[in-house]
Amino acid sequence: MTRARCWRPELYRDKLVLAPMVRQSNLPFRLLCLNYGADLVYSEELIDYRLSKCRRVENKILNTIDFLDEQGDIVLRVDPSEKDRFIVQIGSNNFDRFIKAAQLVAQDVAGIDFNFGCPKRFSIAGGMGAAMLEKPDEIRSLLTKSVESLDLPITCKIRILPDLKATLDLVTMIESCGVSAIAVHGRTKEQKSNSEANSDEVLTKISSVLADIPMIANGGSNNIKSYADILRFKEKTGASSVMIARCAMRNASIFKPDNTLEPIEDVIKGYLKLAVRYDNSIAQTKYTLQTMLGSGHFGTDFCNRFQRAPDHQTLCEMFELSDWYEKNKITASRSDYYDSLPTLNERLEQLVIEKKNSLSDEGIKEFEIDTIPFVPKRFKICPKAQLVDHINKMHSVKPPQFEIIKLDGQKRNEFYCSIIFEGTFYLNKSGTSGKKNAEHATSMLVLRKLGLIAANE
Repeated sequence: MTRARCWRPELYRDKLVLAPMVRQSNLPFRLLCLNYGADLVYSEELIDYRLSKCRRVENKILNTIDFLDEQGDIVLRVDPSEKDRFIVQIGSNNFDRFIKAAQLVAQDVAGIDFNFGCPKRFSIAGGMGAAMLEKPDEIRSLLTKSVESLDLPITCKIRILPDLKATLDLVTMIESCGVSAIAVHGRTKEQKSNSEANSDEVLTKISSVLADIPMIANGGSNNIKSYADILRFKEKTGASSVMIARCAMRNASIFKPDNTLEPIEDVIKGYLKLAVRYDNSIAQTKYTLQTMLGSGHFGTDFCNRFQRAPDHQTLCEMFELSDWYEKNKITASRSDYYDSLPTLNERLEQLVIEKKNSLSDEGIKEFEIDTIPFVPKRFKICPKAQLVDHINKMHSVKPPQFEIIKLDGQKRNEFYCSIIFEGTFYLNKSGTSGKKNAEHATSMLVLRKLGLIAANE
């Protein structure tokens, strides 16, 4: 299906936007910012490979849409109330993986954004984020095919290049691909967040060369301390919209149009209530709260208590929300969240199917799948050690590739291990309680095929 170019640019015009932030752009924080007045909120960057392997499930207790990875971990949680204001950002340099991930979340979001600006090492090393800025032809191909394939707005976020003309050429090319908007961070990928952004010189010129789509200006947090400062940044850069990150992290009430900031204690309590309501990861909650608290509490008794807090109940006690917590805490077990999830065996079967599809291109044609319990006391030398010793004696043989697979069971996490060796994929479907035993369990299959242990051992 081919759709019209520049799909719904008005969605991004004259907006105040919460930027995509690692570990920070969780559901409670997104909703907090929307409650204070943000027009659009972005997810943190989600890598195409992981997101595309998720399953979409309805959480009947929290009334959310959850995207769970192969291990049952939550990759993304979405509240239906944010759907028309929520943009998912995907890190990708591969159209097939991107489109699979995008189609999975399409019905639950307002738009999808390509991350071509992240300077973090993990993104650059994967050939994504700011690494794509050096590959304009790949950017053009990805954007053009995505615009033609998806019936919702496609945008991208970039950083500027060291050369002004190259930057202007890049944004002009991006607009020609039919995207609905472009977000521009006014720093190069080499510049740190504490360095002064190039807003005056570059963002204004970028805004002037874009013919039909909005520019979302980003990178002004050093000089933004209030709502009025956001408007000044918008006017100074000539941007249609403004995207903010660190100043929102410090106090989300900066989105309030009356130009007043709520006391940080009230902002924290508002966030904590949402974190409890949506059963947020305690690690995410503490990370977000730490950015709100700043460094003023470091080394104090309060800081020590905060760092040791094991759950939301303890955090609520620290911020005088004990009574509220008792009335509003989630009492349902997480196993009650979903009506029907695939069994462990069904998930393993699906994993095998996916592996067969993906590994066939790599020359893996044989698959040894079995269910053999690993009983440690049967072995004087553990199976993995036997396998490694045997391979070392073979000298020129390529070492086996071990991959740990963790799946959430009803009572505990179950660990499995796949091994690729000499053109064969091995998997022991007998789950174990730990990673090492999982490696031993599948090593037994390899040893059995090599004739080093008996078939019934």
